[in-house]
Amino acid sequence: MNIIVTSILVLISALLPLLMPLARNLEYEYATLVSYLLLALPLLLYFVPRATVPTPLKALYQLLISSVLTFLPAFIMFRIGSCQCSETDFRFWWMVQIFPHLLVSHAAAWLMLKGRERKTKWIVPTYFVVIIGLFLQMAWALWSMPQKRITHILTGFIHGAIYD
Repeated sequence: MNIIVTSILVLISALLPLLMPLARNLEYEYATLVSYLLLALPLLLYFVPRATVPTPLKALYQLLISSVLTFLPAFIMFRIGSCQCSETDFRFWWMVQIFPHLLVSHAAAWLMLKGRERKTKWIVPTYFVVIIGLFLQMAWALWSMPQKRITHILTGFIHGAIYD
């Protein structure tokens, strides 16, 4: 059950940004949008009624499946020729943006399911506070240093406005 639900959620996270013209170049913008959507994965899994804590081997198996699923939309687009961008650039942004978020989302989902199993009430509010706090810290960094390129624990690589 977990593997199917998680796989569907990861695939939706990888497909949803393609509805926006901005993300169809499969580079930085696409990778960033997929990364942000993956952060919702732990919350969604927490509220799936029969989701259970996976064994370490099943968790690794799910991570491998999820990795392939995040590649799938881009692979199909490159093969049918609907994206004229570089496959190398996509792989770069996948490694820098998507894969770290995949690791974080799977780890957070595992912790949240473990917390639900132990009937811990504070696990969801804690996740919200941490995510919102990290987004606020990132917003402050971009506000106070708008032309800096930064690597952020939540958002990966991000840069401020680029002026010509």
